[in-house]
Amino acid sequence: MHRENKKFIYGALKTGARSKEYETALLWLKEAGFIYKVYKVSKLEKPLKFYENVSSFKLFLRFAKQK
Repeated sequence: MHRENKKFIYGALKTGARSKEYETALLWLKEAGFIYKVYKVSKLEKPLKFYENVSSFKLFLRFAKQK
């Protein structure tokens, strides 16, 4: 069975691209409230921050509520 890779790859944006080139843009999007950045954790223990893997994350769009 064929399985599609859903992992984000910086190289898909530009050949040879690295995360460092986009960290400012991602930070801006996060601080502006457009995205959520959720880190992978190695262990489900409190506090989760201690177990975050900052090099492994997912981005989720934040949609504004309609009035």
